[in-house]
Amino acid sequence: LGLGGGDLYIENLFDGCLKDGMYLLEAEDKVEPGSVDWKGVQKPKKGKKLHKLMAVQNCNQVVDVGKALGCSLVGIGGSDITDNSRKLILALVWQLMRKQVLKLLKDDT
Repeated sequence: LGLGGGDLYIENLFDGCLKDGMYLLEAEDKVEPGSVDWKGVQKPKKGKKLHKLMAVQNCNQVVDVGKALGCSLVGIGGSDITDNSRKLILALVWQLMRKQVLKLLKDDT
């Protein structure tokens, strides 16, 4: 997953980098700037991992923002992302990619 600007690049979706929801929130914010309320995002302390409950809270926000962007996210919850459910993560990422491509095509016309 790579989005314009070059500062967000994910090579492997399933290596655990998405479990805290931060990269997905950044991706959603790049697809639709201003869509993520960063004040409500739980950030890990320096050198420490985010507690699972806070990670689920971030991932719930990922799903909520995705739905607000118009993505079809039926049956996906924050715990599915933190549990690294491949099928549901792919569904979410596919919807974001679709949204981004449609936005790019609309801007070109």
